[in-house]
Amino acid sequence: MSDPTPRTEDDTIDAGVPPAPPEAHPGAGAPEVQGEDSTEAAEGRDEDAEDRAQAFLGTATYSPEDNKLRLYPFARLSRPDYERVKAAGFSWAAKQGLFVAPMWTPARAALLKAVCGEIGDEDRSLLERAEDRADRFEGYSERRGQEAEAARREVEAITEHIPLGQPILIGHHSERRARRDAERIQGGMRRAVRLWDTRDYWERRARAAKDHADYKQQPAVRYRRLKGIEADLRKSHRIVEEAQAFLRLWRTPGLTQEQALAIAGRDSVRVVEKGKAWGTSAYDLLTRDDPKPLADVVALAIRFHESRIAHQQPWIAHYEHRIAYERAMLEEGGGLVAEAQEIQVGGQVRIGDVWLTVVRVNKKAGKAVSVTTNARYVRVRGIEEVQAYRPPSDAQAAAVKAARKLPPLANYAHAGAVDMSKADWDRAHKDYKGTREVGQGARYEGGGPRNIENADLSGHGLHRVRVIVHGGALRSVFITDAKVVQPPQVGEATQPRASVPEPVPAAPAPASPAGDPPCAATQPEGPGPSKPCAGRCTPAASRW
Repeated sequence: MSDPTPRTEDDTIDAGVPPAPPEAHPGAGAPEVQGEDSTEAAEGRDEDAEDRAQAFLGTATYSPEDNKLRLYPFARLSRPDYERVKAAGFSWAAKQGLFVAPMWTPARAALLKAVCGEIGDEDRSLLERAEDRADRFEGYSERRGQEAEAARREVEAITEHIPLGQPILIGHHSERRARRDAERIQGGMRRAVRLWDTRDYWERRARAAKDHADYKQQPAVRYRRLKGIEADLRKSHRIVEEAQAFLRLWRTPGLTQEQALAIAGRDSVRVVEKGKAWGTSAYDLLTRDDPKPLADVVALAIRFHESRIAHQQPWIAHYEHRIAYERAMLEEGGGLVAEAQEIQVGGQVRIGDVWLTVVRVNKKAGKAVSVTTNARYVRVRGIEEVQAYRPPSDAQAAAVKAARKLPPLANYAHAGAVDMSKADWDRAHKDYKGTREVGQGARYEGGGPRNIENADLSGHGLHRVRVIVHGGALRSVFITDAKVVQPPQVGEATQPRASVPEPVPAAPAPASPAGDPPCAATQPEGPGPSKPCAGRCTPAASRW
């Protein structure tokens, strides 16, 4: 009989009290039988510690690889304990014999410490869990394949005595049996096809489980995960700094009613009152028809911000520990290509199947975080996407430097220009304004409209003008209250601006005999012929 309890994709149960066998976790089985020699040692054991151990529900672990908390129960949980664990966000994974939470939170960690005493390190890695899951899926696939083959053989046993093309003889004594066999054949083939599809599905799930675990271990993926954690850490620090700033304001000696109103108008204090679905702000508490006393509002605001700081402290410690772990694992795996050497302007980076020229290195806190390249569409790429790097020669660096030098910016009245003040220009959104090269030798780069409407500036030398989206078209701009800067004449600027070299396709991998993938040792760092293999590659038969 199938289990009617609904399960999620990760083999977790969302309802019902799950059975937890004693062998669900190492050490959870029956106690060892002790002989007479150990009787005295057992009698001298600390009774309080033994009582505390008996009160625990199981053992708890945390894995920094997937940021999940797990509870291995010693036995079947009681209904109140199960409801308590489920309310905290834990789900029962029947195949693994444990409760698992989707992510770490202070509340879940506090619950596990209360019911288990402490939280230990998870013994099984993400890859080991993925292998177990893939093995389980492969078993499902194998069984469905066997069932499909059995269904096919049953159909074959029915059809082997029927001649090919034999019709059903209407009115013959064999008509009833022939119709029954036809129904059995159709049903058997449908079942076999359905089982073959199910077999293929579990094969894909098994491959996906391994591929996902490998994907999570890739340096680029780990680096992006690290950047996300660092962003969360900065957000928590900002919340704490804001709360501390408001605490200093609310604790100002001799705080007056006017000062409190000015602070409350900018503070985010919310107080939940009976009979109201929404929280009441500190400003409303001070200005409504029956205002609260100033001292009470100040006490509420101080308690509110102290609770915010207390709530963020465990998150900050957790983020710092995760960052340290991810950095250590990233360094252990060899780190990023872009971090192993300094990327310079004019160098080439390989991203995908193309070598791109570095136009600018974007840094944050003195550390490169992305590079601006000469790609046609997505120009800014994160350093985690860099697969290889070639430093620039002096000529390449000089060429890119010359290409980055922009023509002079002119501001003059001309036909078709939109007249506006400097204040109006500053108020315009940055996504709707910019500069554009015009004049002889001008070059178009980037997206957006290619031509400026209602203005022909080709009779001047190479220069730039301000442009803005006006009336649904790209128009040039003349700032009326700014200094007038005339464009250069044709004879003054006839040399076009240098251009960055075009992207270079990476050299294709050489074909390998017998279906072997190309040896990594034969691939060059840049475009060029492959090197002969030095015998360091492993044959496909021994790898798989």
